[in-house]
Amino acid sequence: LLESCNIREKVIEKLIEKNNVTNLICDQFGNYIIQKCLPLVKGKQFKSMIEQIKKACKFCRIEKGVK
Repeated sequence: LLESCNIREKVIEKLIEKNNVTNLICDQFGNYIIQKCLPLVKGKQFKSMIEQIKKACKFCRIEKGVK
């Protein structure tokens, strides 16, 4: 499915928009999806995804009571 560059870019755009990364990263399956997509992300999308992952990790720790 992610073989086509056009499809891959659209999937990654959907992950990045509206803080979807935050919603996915705290979920076991969602985290897996993020891990599989991360090596495919380049440029501005990579930077945006990393920033969202950092924010999401803080959120997940707070949610689970880890400081």
